[in-house]
Amino acid sequence: MAKSSPDLYRKVLLLIIAVFFFAVVFKVILAEESTLEFTGANIYRAVYAQQLISNAGFASNLQVEGTWRSTGEQFSDEGRILSASKGVFTILYNGRQVLVGGPSTGSEDISAKALRIVVQNADVIRVGVEPIYGDDFSFFTSSLASIPIKLAGENIMETSLSGSVSVDSVDTISPTIAQDLENILGFGSSVTIYDKGLTIFLDGVLLKTLEELSSYFSETGILLSRVSSSRLELDVRTVSDSNLSETELSSRAPASFDYYMLRVIDEPLK
Repeated sequence: MAKSSPDLYRKVLLLIIAVFFFAVVFKVILAEESTLEFTGANIYRAVYAQQLISNAGFASNLQVEGTWRSTGEQFSDEGRILSASKGVFTILYNGRQVLVGGPSTGSEDISAKALRIVVQNADVIRVGVEPIYGDDFSFFTSSLASIPIKLAGENIMETSLSGSVSVDSVDTISPTIAQDLENILGFGSSVTIYDKGLTIFLDGVLLKTLEELSSYFSETGILLSRVSSSRLELDVRTVSDSNLSETELSSRAPASFDYYMLRVIDEPLK
């Protein structure tokens, strides 16, 4: 008994230290995130902040002060954040993907000494839609497009979509078609082809991009016989505050869909 007592005290002490440490770190992070500005070693915390912002459905730009690793030239500009992971941002800059890291960056394109995360939208209306079935891809996409219009009207900035959509085709789908579709979808999504059909995996793809896929199928003469989706999650990003209750959302949502979620996220960080 006397032997286990020091071990117990040691464990309690370590627990207290750990709790205190994380409380201090979390407080510092929150203080920085209120302005969304990061410098020096704190740049790596920016990735954590962005992950929280992205998980809440908000779109962000990254303003960067730093240097290009390849040339040493100064960089002072911004781009749309595509992802943030393991201390590195991927941004869309001048039509291409650019990697941004901290002062001691390794293989990234830009070594940053200061970052600012700029949230682009006011609110997120998060909509969970139960699986959808049909036989017309164009009708499928136009039906989905009616959801943000009904919920937010002219207050829409953009709508992103996550989930998967499978389609059956009359003819065989070739690998080049799959590549064309992936090129249209862009970052973070993929296409798997089968003999007569394909599955499109969507990871935050803009809804208007799905409409581009519909146009591609029509223009190339690809005949589709059936469309089926997984549960889908739409993030409707608004220009200004939506000020909608869940009851108001339910009354506005198109009745032709079944929903598993309807809610407004009014702050990127809580």
